[in-house]
Amino acid sequence: MPLTSEWTTDTANVTSTVSVQHHTSTPLDGNRSVRFNITTGGGGGSKGAGAVFLVTPTYVRGHVMGRLQTLMRVDSDVTLAGIYFLASQATGIAGAGSAYMFGPGGALNTLKLQKTSGGLFAASPTTLHTIPVNVGASDPTDTFALEVEWKADLNIFGGTSIICRYGVDLNNLADVLEYVDETSPLLASSAEGLFAFRSGTSVVGQAIFDDTSVYNIALS
Repeated sequence: MPLTSEWTTDTANVTSTVSVQHHTSTPLDGNRSVRFNITTGGGGGSKGAGAVFLVTPTYVRGHVMGRLQTLMRVDSDVTLAGIYFLASQATGIAGAGSAYMFGPGGALNTLKLQKTSGGLFAASPTTLHTIPVNVGASDPTDTFALEVEWKADLNIFGGTSIICRYGVDLNNLADVLEYVDETSPLLASSAEGLFAFRSGTSVVGQAIFDDTSVYNIALS
């Protein structure tokens, strides 16, 4: 999953260090993956987030109806990491703007669907649903797959329809949540992609991604 030709990055932090780079020592597939590393510490309110999204105009981003899937591994506990979508902005989304977020987080790495109005590093996003699936942490062999399918249309769905999927790999994804956001749903999009967020003093969060694909959905 090369960062240079297809994907670009965005970071934001408060007294923390955020890096998004290639990971070659234990990649998920092939000879390199993408690693988010967030080292937080120092003053109060320490936090950091990073985002990866497609490069334009080579690729199209900002799908109102779309699907994104990826392989993932959590090497050091994250506050939340995974897939974000229906983001109100591309550049700067790590630190500001609105988006939905799906992925593992917390001490047990429980899967969560959240919505933010304060960027991907918002300390208090709205939790729309917690899914009773805990993914392992600190295990180099514990790779799993995530997928989100979303359709934003008030007339058809009464809001934004979201289907979250999880599995051991991309060929074995299963629905773990079907949800329609009818309360101030996000209906426009500038970007979707991958992210990681970590907050707290003297903690490190690290998430690895690979084999990421983005699809547009057209209703027939």
